[in-house]
Amino acid sequence: DHLAADSRRHGAVLHLGAAVAAIEETPTGVVARCRDGAAFAADAAVLAVPLPLLSEIALPPAARVRAARAVAEIGFGNVVKLLFRFMTPWWVTAVGHDLTDLSFVLSDAAVPTWWTQYPTGHPVLTGWYAGPKADRVSALSEAELVEMGLAALAAIFARPAARLRQELVAARAVNWGNDPFARGAYSYATPATRAAQRALSQGDGGAVLFAGEALHIGPDIGTVEAAFAIGRDTAQLVLRGAA
Repeated sequence: DHLAADSRRHGAVLHLGAAVAAIEETPTGVVARCRDGAAFAADAAVLAVPLPLLSEIALPPAARVRAARAVAEIGFGNVVKLLFRFMTPWWVTAVGHDLTDLSFVLSDAAVPTWWTQYPTGHPVLTGWYAGPKADRVSALSEAELVEMGLAALAAIFARPAARLRQELVAARAVNWGNDPFARGAYSYATPATRAAQRALSQGDGGAVLFAGEALHIGPDIGTVEAAFAIGRDTAQLVLRGAA
């Protein structure tokens, strides 16, 4: 909401629910065509969609070749993220230890990684189930994923799952691989990634540009910081072209 409000203050117009089906180049720029038939003309288009969606948007020939290279040579993984809010931060006294300063838990449980809201005292735990394992639970419902998370916490902290269920106030389980506008959660580098990133970031002189955390050349690939950095760099590229 903050970013949207700030963008509008600077004159941006946001079209929500406008799923893009195709980008076409024209003599004066580009036209973005949406699934509902709407069309938007512009001087240039910046595609900052998750990598799997690049192959689902019809692009001009040169941009299509570059997009295919990105999809093939930059890794992209899935995540199931669990968010549990409890009545109290019961884990601070679990397993006979003072865990007041607990921040991360790494384990061999079914959902192996958890983190707290430390240093705040909010009774919230976040679970992280990533990689190929996340793809294997794509058919599970949200309720089933929640139960999987509770069972994992019960195993980690030697606490009955039924008791944890009683203390649970709210829960969400998000399988990003099942989201039609995400198809996964994060990018990662492969041996061919850096060359693909450079090829997409440099542009080919056309009006279709690529952005997003997957194209950030640096140690922060797969992060919000990377998304902001590549967004800034791409905006500067557009401004130089306009000048």
